[in-house]
Parts: sequence; C-alpha cells; structure tokens
Amino acid sequence: MQVDLVLVVDVVLVAAFGLLGVLAILGSARRRPADRWVALAFGAVAASLGAFVLPEHLGWDLPGPLSRSMIVLLLSFPYLLLRFTGSFTPLPRRWEALSAIGLALIVLVTLPLPVIPEPGAELPSWIVGYVVLALGYWMGTAAMVVGLLWSAGRGQPSVARIRTRLMAVATSMLTVALLLAAPLGEDSGPVSLLIRLVATLSAIVFALGFSPPPMARLRWRRPEEAQLRAGTQAVLRAADVEAVAAELLRPTSRILSARGAALVGADGTVVATHGQVPDGSEALEHSTRAVVHLPDGRGDLVLWTSPFTPWFGPEEIGLAEQMAAVASLAIERCELLAEDRARMDAMTRAQSALVAAQEEAVRANDAKTAFLSRMSHELRTPLNAILGFGQVLESAPELAERDRDAAGRIVRAGRHLLRLIDEVLDLSRIEAGTVALRPEVVQAGEVMAESIELVTPSARERDVDVRTVLDGGATVRADRQRLRQVLLNLLINAVKYTAPGTSVSLECTRPRDGVVRFAVVDEGPGIPTDLQARLFEPFDRLGAEGGAVEGTGLGLVVSRELVEAMGGQMGVQSAPGEGSTFWVDVPAVGVLAEGVLAEEAVSS
Repeated sequence: MQVDLVLVVDVVLVAAFGLLGVLAILGSARRRPADRWVALAFGAVAASLGAFVLPEHLGWDLPGPLSRSMIVLLLSFPYLLLRFTGSFTPLPRRWEALSAIGLALIVLVTLPLPVIPEPGAELPSWIVGYVVLALGYWMGTAAMVVGLLWSAGRGQPSVARIRTRLMAVATSMLTVALLLAAPLGEDSGPVSLLIRLVATLSAIVFALGFSPPPMARLRWRRPEEAQLRAGTQAVLRAADVEAVAAELLRPTSRILSARGAALVGADGTVVATHGQVPDGSEALEHSTRAVVHLPDGRGDLVLWTSPFTPWFGPEEIGLAEQMAAVASLAIERCELLAEDRARMDAMTRAQSALVAAQEEAVRANDAKTAFLSRMSHELRTPLNAILGFGQVLESAPELAERDRDAAGRIVRAGRHLLRLIDEVLDLSRIEAGTVALRPEVVQAGEVMAESIELVTPSARERDVDVRTVLDGGATVRADRQRLRQVLLNLLINAVKYTAPGTSVSLECTRPRDGVVRFAVVDEGPGIPTDLQARLFEPFDRLGAEGGAVEGTGLGLVVSRELVEAMGGQMGVQSAPGEGSTFWVDVPAVGVLAEGVLAEEAVSS
C-alpha cells in the first residue's frame, strides 16, 4: 500500500512540474526573457524527475550517460531560476559569476563520473565529495533566488508581492526536499514519502506563484480594488482637469507600486506628475515604462513600474486602464463644467453690462424728460407771446391783406410749434412711464361728439364733410381727455390728407365681446402696404415732410402709446386709391384690461 502511495505521489510530482513546464513554454511564445528562463527551469525539473522516478517504478535502468545528463539537468534548475529572477532585477555580478562557475563545475564533474553505485551499496569517498559539491552549489544559488524574490516583493502590489514570495517559498521547499534526499540510501520508508510530498507541495506552491487561479488573484487584489474604488470616487469628484490628474495619479501609483506617474495631454504636454518621473527621457533605472491610453484620444497615463509588475501583476495594468477610463469621463465632465462656467461668467458679465446700460438709459431718459420739461416751459412763454401778438395783428382792421396773410402764417406756425412741443412731451412721459391716466366710464357718443365739434372748423376750411356713425349706448372705460386726444388726432389727419369735397366718418362698433371700436374712415389716397409699418415711427411722415400739409410725425406714435396705456389696441387698414381706416379698440365697461389703465382703475 505504501508503494502505491509513493507511486501516486511520484506521478503527481512529475505531472505537476511537467504541467508547469508546458505553461511556461506556452508563455514563452510572448518572447519575454523571463518566460524563456522559467520554461527552461520547470522543463529541466520535470524531465529530470520523470527520468529518475518513473523508470524506478517500472524496473527500468537508465543508461549511465543519460543518468548523468539528467543529474546535470536537475542541478541546472537553481541557475535557470536565478536567470529568471535576473530578468526583472539586476543581479550582483559576483552572484551571477559564482552561480555560473558553480554550474560549469558541476557539469564538468558530473559528465565524466564513473558508474553511480546502486542504492544501499557502500558509497565511495568521491561520491560523498560530489554530493557535498552539488548541494553546496544548489543551496548557494537557491539562497540567491530566494533572497532576490522575497526582497522583490517588498513594495509591490498585493498580487505581485504574493506571487514572488510564493516562488521564493517553493524554491526553499524544493531545496529542503533535496537536502533530505541526499543522505538517504534506501528509496523507501516514511522519510522517502515525506521527501516526495515536500517536493510535490513545492510544485503546487510554484504553480500558485507562476499561474495562480483567477479566484486567488481576485482575493489577493482586494486592497488594490479598494484603492481603485476610492480613487474612482475622488476622480469623479474633481472640479477641474488638474484635480482629476492629482486624484488619478496617486491611487494609480499605489495600485501598481509605480515609482512615478504622469498624465500627458492629447497635445503631448504633461498635465501633472507624481513620484519619480524622468526629465526629458523615457528611461528610469530599474523601472518599466507602461503607457495606458485614455479613451477618446484625451491623452496618456504613463507609469514607471517595477519590472516585476508586468509579469507578476498584469491585472494591475487592467486596473490602471479602468482608472484611465474613469479619468477620461471626469476630464470630459470638467471640460463641460468649464464651458458652463465660462458661459455663466459671460452671462453674468452680459447681465451686469445690461443692468449698467439700463441704469444709464434710465438716467439719460430722466435727464431728457427734465430737459424737455424745462425747455417746454422756456419755449411756451415766448411762443404764447408770439401767438398773442400774431392773433392781434391778424384781427387788426387797418392791416393790409398782404400783412394779414403774413400774420396768419405766424399764428399757424406758432400753433404747429406748440403742438410739436406738446407731442414731444407726451411721448417723453409715455416712454418714462409717468403719463397720468384717470380712467372713468365714458359714453362713446359724448366723446365722439366732442371730437367732431373740435375738428369741424378745420373740415369746413377744407370743404370736407365729417359724419358720425354711432352704436347707441356704447360705453368704455378710459381716460376721457386722452381718448378725445387720440380721436381728434386721427380726425385731423384724415381731414388734412383728404381731398376737398370728400367725407370723413367717425364710427363706433362692437367687433367682439368686451371691446368697443372707434374707427376713422377717410376717402384719401390710401397708404401702400410696404409703408404702413413706418406709420408709427417717430418723425416719419412717409415722404410728406416737404409737402404742403403740416405735421410733426409724432401724432400717431403718441396716439398708439396712449391707447396701449389704456389697455387697448390701435391699427390701420389701407390700400392705395381706396382710402384709409384707423381703428382704436378700448375695453368696454365691466372689462378690466391689462396695463396701466387696469391698475389705475382698481386703485380709483
């Protein structure tokens, strides 16, 4: 039963190292020096153990030369493992030279050996010396490997640290098994089984260090995963690109135990650095340069990691790629925030400029209103004197007809100037919002009769018939004086621009509920459609400035502003050769319109 157990252990031992050799050979296809050296190391152990252990159970005898070759192959294992370690970290020259000399001496001594004695036979002194030489070489070289691998794990990420130290432990265990097997003469008994079990266990530990299963890697990587989560949260909270870089580089350097890290922008400029970063060079002694591209072409994350990291911890590079993806999103977010802040700053500046402009406009408007008020007072006094003396001259019986006509011209010009002053003042008050309105219930027929009465003398002079069309009983809520001013202005314009012998009518209708419409209809020349939009522009008389008809170009502007201030609307319908209709809609009694009139009506 014991022999069967030893056989099972031997098969497992050879299979384990053989599988490690196959995995190492597959890895060596990536053409990395470390993969080639470890493939040679595990392949040498698997081949030599298979050559010694399995024929023993099958009763085969190895030829002497083959047996000595297998001894050389087995004893080359610590040297090959040392060269594997030297792929990551510089070897002390003395150590490398001593190990190479030791292996060469072993080869020179082993190959010409006489026939090796059978187990249980008396060992000659040269065999004892050879065993001491071989064990000394193995232990010295293995001690170098164990020391380098164990110290290399210091400061490495969790996975790389555990893997390097597992390789160191496995090397120690295989060395212990060899030391136990050296003095054993009989290949039987519990000690022999223990040696095989230790060697098999070393193969398992080598497997864990060389190619650990995913579950083990995940468990070992928990500290880095925690750092990744914390770093991701910090990166996403960053307010600008510089903060993103700072929060990105610190945790990423810790995850990979990198000596230095740099975030390089898409234009090649270095945004931020952390740790040791070479100045103007891509090389950093005893480091490996790893470049992780940020998505969407936002730049690169450059890391100067330990040479052990790419081989023992490739997943950590994957964590760095995750951090780079998060950083790309954070940078995009910061760019959007920066754009929003720039827009908000621009809007704030624009609003400040608008407020300043509005305040300046208010000050200018107040100054204009004050100026016009003072000027109107200063102009009215001499103007009233001119009008008074003109009227006296015009009515003097002894005045010649020519002089009487001249006095009449003075009176008409003075009245025109007085109307201009009044209209400019009205427009200024309306723009400043200081026009005084006194809303009341007004009978439509009464205000129409008052307006007709005032315009009749001018109509008679021009031989124009003025008629009234009244919807009986219509009442409106408006400022009586301002409504009469609007209707009178429309009637005066109609009379002025209508040919003698024609008529002008003032109509009152109800186009819809809650509205009363006053319309002034004339038989004048009409207004082209493309000119109607200019009717309500200040001082724009549509080309009639040089004609015989007097006017200021402000009457319609003031009238529309007054109508809208009373909560109404004003418009025109006209066509060339068909006359014109100017209409005014005001609220009927019982309807509070929006605007100044409604507010003042409530307060009254």
